[in-house]
Amino acid sequence: IEGEQYSVILNKIADHGIRVYNTDVYLYSSGDMEAGQANFKYGFCSFEVNKSMFKETNNMKIETYGLYKSGIETDGIIITDILTGNAIVEKLEIYGYKFMFFSIGFLMFSGIFVGIVYFMFGKEDITLLFCSLATVFIILYFQDYVNISLSFSYLNFKKISLLGLFYGATFYIMAASRYFDSKWLKWMMLTLASAFTIATLLAKDMIQYKMFYDKFFLGLLVLMGMAFVFSIVNLKNSEYAYLIVISFTALMMYAGVAIISDMLEAKFTINSPLVYIVVVAAMPLLIGVDTIFQKREALSNEQILRKMEFKNANTDSLTGAWNQRYLFSKLTNLEGESVLAIIDLDNFKHVNDEYGHLAGDEVLKHVSKIIDHHLPKNADCCRYGG
Repeated sequence: IEGEQYSVILNKIADHGIRVYNTDVYLYSSGDMEAGQANFKYGFCSFEVNKSMFKETNNMKIETYGLYKSGIETDGIIITDILTGNAIVEKLEIYGYKFMFFSIGFLMFSGIFVGIVYFMFGKEDITLLFCSLATVFIILYFQDYVNISLSFSYLNFKKISLLGLFYGATFYIMAASRYFDSKWLKWMMLTLASAFTIATLLAKDMIQYKMFYDKFFLGLLVLMGMAFVFSIVNLKNSEYAYLIVISFTALMMYAGVAIISDMLEAKFTINSPLVYIVVVAAMPLLIGVDTIFQKREALSNEQILRKMEFKNANTDSLTGAWNQRYLFSKLTNLEGESVLAIIDLDNFKHVNDEYGHLAGDEVLKHVSKIIDHHLPKNADCCRYGG
């Protein structure tokens, strides 16, 4: 490596504190090595080292403080020149930090948007409220993927995060059960979330809590799988079933690719929370947008019906002209100067007597069309008699 300064990058750290040595010489530290009150999940560290710190043969040692997971992903240690290191760090900041905060912001926007739609339309569809609450709890879960320093124990931080996952899934299933009429699935999810809450309160250390979580997470996967099956079964009954099936399928395909890439020990794993966040945020957002369109369509149909009712009540069924009711209403509400012309058909009785009332009706229709055709746009033709 050219140059007198080296750039050292440790990517995808799963610990709460690290201390780096090279041939027993201290190089760098980050996080909390005393109490583990920091979260580095999916994060990275970078620092510069003078070339003189490295020898022909080197023994790099990394001390960690790990409560939940410990270690670095495959090929997670990079030693390179300063320029290359800066370029790598810039990309890691974009994908690891900026995109993460943007996606969490998108998730927050989705939850707020659906909540506003729920209250805006008179709290009619409680499914929107369930989706909004689910999004809020899922945000708590995805905080586990952000590098932060903690003012309290990591155990409590992890409890809040994983409870967010379970309660978020609970509200999503409660929302879905309203469309699929699967009340028993809803109660099973509520029971699982309640039992996990009790286990969370009883857990005294991280090892015990992870044992609880691993068992309950298996139950969560089973219930989410059942919700997916219900969505497929009810594709014909609910348009929202398509949305859930597509979202679940996308998540499972992505998770499958991520698992395979991990098994193949890809240099940079594809397993990222960004995709999960985007898919989870898209579901309530699309439901909220669809609700707005449905309300607009219902309002439009209501306006059309009102216009039709008004027209039916105020028009003459024979000629299509406005009737007496409309005429009197118009005269009552006149403002300013207006012109009223009254036309009577001479010898109309003779037409009825000679050719019959059906012929007379045709004459009325024809005359009405002629008058209406020659009237200006702001004038009305009404049938006063008959």
